[in-house]
Amino acid sequence: MGSVDQFDSAKYDSYDDFLVAYGGDPNAVPVVPSVNLLGMAVSRGAQDERERRRIVERLLADGGDPNFATRNGEDAYMLCLKQGAHNWTAEGLAWLTGRLLAAGLDVGRRDAWGNDAPMLSVCNAKKTSEELAPVWRALLAAGADPTVPGPQGKTSLDWAREFGWRHGFLDVAGEYGYGE
Repeated sequence: MGSVDQFDSAKYDSYDDFLVAYGGDPNAVPVVPSVNLLGMAVSRGAQDERERRRIVERLLADGGDPNFATRNGEDAYMLCLKQGAHNWTAEGLAWLTGRLLAAGLDVGRRDAWGNDAPMLSVCNAKKTSEELAPVWRALLAAGADPTVPGPQGKTSLDWAREFGWRHGFLDVAGEYGYGE
Protein backbone atom coordinates (compact mmCIF):
# COMPACT_ATOMS: atom_id res chain seq x y z
CA MET A 1 0.00 0.00 0.00
CA GLY A 2 1.55 3.30 -1.10
CA SER A 3 -1.38 5.62 -0.54
CA VAL A 4 -1.13 8.31 2.11
CA ASP A 5 -4.82 8.50 3.04
CA GLN A 6 -8.24 6.94 2.51
CA PHE A 7 -8.95 9.22 -0.46
CA ASP A 8 -5.92 8.03 -2.42
CA SER A 9 -6.62 4.50 -1.27
CA ALA A 10 -10.16 4.66 -2.71
CA LYS A 11 -8.61 5.60 -6.05
CA TYR A 12 -5.58 3.35 -6.27
CA ASP A 13 -5.49 0.49 -3.78
CA SER A 14 -6.89 -3.00 -3.51
CA TYR A 15 -9.98 -3.53 -1.41
CA ASP A 16 -7.96 -4.98 1.47
CA ASP A 17 -5.51 -2.06 1.47
CA PHE A 18 -8.42 0.36 1.26
CA LEU A 19 -9.93 -1.17 4.41
CA VAL A 20 -6.69 -0.44 6.29
CA ALA A 21 -6.89 3.26 5.37
CA TYR A 22 -10.69 3.62 5.50
CA GLY A 23 -11.90 5.78 8.38
CA GLY A 24 -15.46 4.42 8.30
CA ASP A 25 -17.25 7.47 6.90
CA PRO A 26 -18.22 6.86 3.26
CA ASN A 27 -19.17 10.52 2.88
CA ALA A 28 -15.88 11.90 4.18
CA VAL A 29 -14.60 14.78 2.07
CA PRO A 30 -11.05 16.11 1.73
CA VAL A 31 -10.61 19.87 1.64
CA VAL A 32 -9.84 19.87 -2.10
CA PRO A 33 -11.57 18.60 -4.13
CA SER A 34 -15.03 18.56 -2.57
CA VAL A 35 -15.68 14.95 -3.60
CA ASN A 36 -16.74 12.29 -1.10
CA LEU A 37 -15.02 8.91 -0.88
CA LEU A 38 -17.65 7.31 -3.10
CA GLY A 39 -17.00 9.96 -5.73
CA MET A 40 -13.26 9.31 -5.53
CA ALA A 41 -13.68 5.58 -6.04
CA VAL A 42 -16.23 5.96 -8.84
CA SER A 43 -14.65 8.76 -10.84
CA ARG A 44 -10.94 8.40 -10.33
CA GLY A 45 -10.41 4.75 -9.55
CA ALA A 46 -7.36 3.40 -11.34
CA GLN A 47 -7.08 -0.01 -9.70
CA ASP A 48 -8.38 -3.32 -10.98
CA GLU A 49 -12.10 -3.00 -11.64
CA ARG A 50 -12.98 -5.94 -9.38
CA GLU A 51 -11.25 -4.18 -6.50
CA ARG A 52 -13.00 -0.90 -7.33
CA ARG A 53 -16.38 -2.65 -7.38
CA ARG A 54 -15.70 -4.07 -3.91
CA ILE A 55 -14.78 -0.61 -2.63
CA VAL A 56 -17.94 0.91 -4.15
CA GLU A 57 -20.07 -1.85 -2.62
CA ARG A 58 -18.50 -1.27 0.81
CA LEU A 59 -19.02 2.49 0.63
CA LEU A 60 -22.66 2.07 -0.41
CA ALA A 61 -23.24 -0.54 2.31
CA ASP A 62 -21.83 1.93 4.85
CA GLY A 63 -24.25 4.64 3.72
CA GLY A 64 -22.33 6.30 0.91
CA ASP A 65 -24.57 8.92 -0.66
CA PRO A 66 -24.70 8.68 -4.47
CA ASN A 67 -26.29 12.15 -4.49
CA PHE A 68 -23.57 13.85 -2.46
CA ALA A 69 -22.69 16.87 -4.58
CA THR A 70 -19.47 18.81 -4.95
CA ARG A 71 -19.39 22.59 -4.79
CA ASN A 72 -20.23 22.46 -8.51
CA GLY A 73 -23.29 20.29 -7.97
CA GLU A 74 -21.67 17.15 -9.38
CA ASP A 75 -22.52 13.79 -7.83
CA ALA A 76 -20.24 10.75 -8.00
CA TYR A 77 -21.85 9.48 -11.19
CA MET A 78 -21.55 12.83 -12.96
CA LEU A 79 -17.88 12.92 -12.04
CA CYS A 80 -17.47 9.43 -13.42
CA LEU A 81 -19.07 10.39 -16.73
CA LYS A 82 -16.93 13.52 -16.95
CA GLN A 83 -13.60 12.11 -15.79
CA GLY A 84 -13.61 8.42 -15.12
CA ALA A 85 -15.74 6.44 -17.56
CA HIS A 86 -12.59 5.41 -19.41
CA ASN A 87 -11.41 3.62 -16.24
CA TRP A 88 -14.42 1.28 -16.35
CA THR A 89 -15.15 -1.48 -18.83
CA ALA A 90 -18.48 -1.18 -20.62
CA GLU A 91 -19.86 -3.91 -18.37
CA GLY A 92 -18.44 -2.19 -15.31
CA LEU A 93 -19.99 1.15 -16.21
CA ALA A 94 -23.36 -0.55 -16.74
CA TRP A 95 -22.95 -2.28 -13.35
CA LEU A 96 -22.03 1.01 -11.69
CA THR A 97 -25.02 2.77 -13.23
CA GLY A 98 -27.40 0.09 -11.97
CA ARG A 99 -25.78 -0.02 -8.56
CA LEU A 100 -25.95 3.75 -8.03
CA LEU A 101 -29.53 3.86 -9.30
CA ALA A 102 -30.44 1.11 -6.83
CA ALA A 103 -28.82 3.21 -4.09
CA GLY A 104 -31.05 6.17 -4.97
CA LEU A 105 -29.10 8.16 -7.56
CA ASP A 106 -31.14 11.20 -8.66
CA VAL A 107 -31.14 11.09 -12.47
CA GLY A 108 -32.67 14.55 -12.60
CA ARG A 109 -29.77 16.28 -10.80
CA ARG A 110 -28.12 19.13 -12.70
CA ASP A 111 -24.60 20.34 -12.09
CA ALA A 112 -23.67 24.02 -11.87
CA TRP A 113 -23.57 24.22 -15.67
CA GLY A 114 -26.96 22.57 -16.21
CA ASN A 115 -25.74 19.11 -17.26
CA ASP A 116 -27.46 15.92 -16.15
CA ALA A 117 -26.27 12.31 -16.38
CA PRO A 118 -27.72 11.55 -19.85
CA MET A 119 -26.20 14.75 -21.23
CA LEU A 120 -22.80 13.97 -19.74
CA SER A 121 -22.95 10.42 -21.07
CA VAL A 122 -23.65 11.77 -24.57
CA CYS A 123 -21.13 14.62 -24.45
CA ASN A 124 -18.30 13.47 -22.19
CA ALA A 125 -18.16 9.72 -21.52
CA LYS A 126 -15.20 8.14 -23.27
CA LYS A 127 -17.07 5.06 -24.48
CA THR A 128 -18.65 4.10 -27.78
CA SER A 129 -22.39 4.43 -28.26
CA GLU A 130 -22.64 0.64 -28.27
CA GLU A 131 -20.89 0.50 -24.92
CA LEU A 132 -23.12 3.24 -23.50
CA ALA A 133 -26.45 1.78 -24.72
CA PRO A 134 -27.04 -0.23 -21.49
CA VAL A 135 -26.21 2.88 -19.43
CA TRP A 136 -28.66 4.98 -21.43
CA ARG A 137 -31.38 2.36 -21.05
CA ALA A 138 -30.90 2.26 -17.29
CA LEU A 139 -30.98 6.06 -16.98
CA LEU A 140 -34.07 6.43 -19.15
CA ALA A 141 -35.84 3.56 -17.40
CA ALA A 142 -35.12 5.33 -14.09
CA GLY A 143 -36.87 8.46 -15.33
CA ALA A 144 -34.12 10.59 -16.85
CA ASP A 145 -35.66 13.08 -19.28
CA PRO A 146 -33.55 13.75 -22.39
CA THR A 147 -35.83 16.62 -23.44
CA VAL A 148 -34.84 19.00 -20.64
CA PRO A 149 -32.48 21.68 -21.93
CA GLY A 150 -29.11 22.21 -20.36
CA PRO A 151 -26.13 24.32 -21.38
CA GLN A 152 -26.67 26.45 -24.47
CA GLY A 153 -30.35 25.52 -24.35
CA LYS A 154 -29.63 22.07 -25.82
CA THR A 155 -31.08 18.76 -24.66
CA SER A 156 -29.37 15.38 -24.58
CA LEU A 157 -31.26 14.60 -27.78
CA ASP A 158 -29.95 17.79 -29.41
CA TRP A 159 -26.38 16.91 -28.52
CA ALA A 160 -26.83 13.36 -29.84
CA ARG A 161 -28.13 14.74 -33.14
CA GLU A 162 -25.21 17.15 -33.34
CA PHE A 163 -22.57 14.53 -32.51
CA GLY A 164 -22.63 11.95 -35.29
CA TRP A 165 -20.91 9.39 -33.08
CA ARG A 166 -23.80 9.58 -30.60
CA HIS A 167 -26.76 8.85 -32.87
CA GLY A 168 -27.13 5.59 -30.94
CA PHE A 169 -28.57 7.63 -28.08
CA LEU A 170 -31.42 8.67 -30.37
CA ASP A 171 -32.21 5.02 -31.06
CA VAL A 172 -32.22 4.13 -27.36
CA ALA A 173 -34.26 7.23 -26.47
CA GLY A 174 -36.75 6.19 -29.17
CA GLU A 175 -37.29 2.93 -27.29
CA TYR A 176 -38.57 5.07 -24.39
CA GLY A 177 -40.85 7.26 -26.49
CA TYR A 178 -38.44 10.09 -27.14
CA GLY A 179 -38.40 9.70 -30.91
CA GLU A 180 -38.35 12.23 -33.68
